Amino acid sequence: RIPNLFFGGTLDSLNFLTEALQKLELPREIETYNELQKTIDFLKDRPASPPIEPEFNHPIPWEVLTTLPADPTAVIKTNKGSFTIRLLPEVAPGTVFNFVQ
Repeated sequence: RIPNLFFGGTLDSLNFLTEALQKLELPREIETYNELQKTIDFLKDRPASPPIEPEFNHPIPWEVLTTLPADPTAVIKTNKGSFTIRLLPEVAPGTVFNFVQ
């Protein structure tokens, strides 16, 4: 989506992009959907559509995350043994909360 590279007119049809857009699974592929829509808008020489924002049905309880130790971990136990993973609340707060709830 760099205007001075002049992609306009290089494609006979954008149908394949529209079809790909329609096949995306929302909200799981929301980032891909938004980027593909921006590309379609660019190639059609129109302003970028506003991005679709996912609805969050599980708000993040920040008060719980602030009580975690400085470098939180979780131990995963399987029938083959145990292993420890480092949790990154500043990167993936919702995922970390799923481990500690």
